[in-house]
Amino acid sequence: MNILIIKFLILLYTFSSGIIENNNFHNNSDKTEIIVIGTVHENTPYFNSDTLLEIINKIKPEVILLESDSSYFNSDFSLDEEIQYMFPETAAITEYSKLHSVIIRPYDINGRDDFLDDKARLTGQFGFFNAIEMISDNGIYNEKGIDIYSKINDMKEIAYEMSNSTLTFINSEEGSKNIDTINYYTYEGLKILIEVTPELSQYATYWKGEYEFWIKRNKAMVNNILDLSEKFKGNKILVMCGFAHKNILLTELKLKSEEYNIEVKSFNDL
Repeated sequence: MNILIIKFLILLYTFSSGIIENNNFHNNSDKTEIIVIGTVHENTPYFNSDTLLEIINKIKPEVILLESDSSYFNSDFSLDEEIQYMFPETAAITEYSKLHSVIIRPYDINGRDDFLDDKARLTGQFGFFNAIEMISDNGIYNEKGIDIYSKINDMKEIAYEMSNSTLTFINSEEGSKNIDTINYYTYEGLKILIEVTPELSQYATYWKGEYEFWIKRNKAMVNNILDLSEKFKGNKILVMCGFAHKNILLTELKLKSEEYNIEVKSFNDL
């Protein structure tokens, strides 16, 4: 399998050590403060649980929202023992919880892992990305296909670089522009590639399902965060998300800031 396919499949669903000043980020207003930080879900040369723990200790949140569904939690909302040190985010939360009283809640769409791990979906995913490369290797793409395929490959490299960047860069203005590029070519770009390439038409239904789940999932995340902001009014809430979701969450939450009396911040605002 082409190495770019492998990189892309890893980056697509596993989508970093920034140093911040020792400021006191206490919420002195009557608004509920929501801080959204884009991360990656695995250790890299620039990101691990220790660097994330350092940031959490600076922010001192009273509530932490984790990008997972309820399956990662016990009935009392403590993290399942198998999950506690499985990811950088859960390891940092586990260590922070040892010394601080903090509320932890999931905010991802219910059934996320069932969708992502579905065997039929994984078969379609493998076939789709393999077909993309085979069509390129055989010189079958038309002019429009060649153009969008080239831009998708550029996006893969940007995604790989972002996944191995610091949190400071991931959450910077330039990093945010990269995220928009990644999201566009991951979803809209691949949709266009299918439309202009008859040889990929058999995967149109598969990719429509991917696209629709992406939209549905992000909407559910926003709604769940807003519901939790109502439940924990006046608290400082830290939302940790894979960087692909960051811009969407920030944009949608800010649109609801007056209605829900929330103050939405990014890592870059701290």
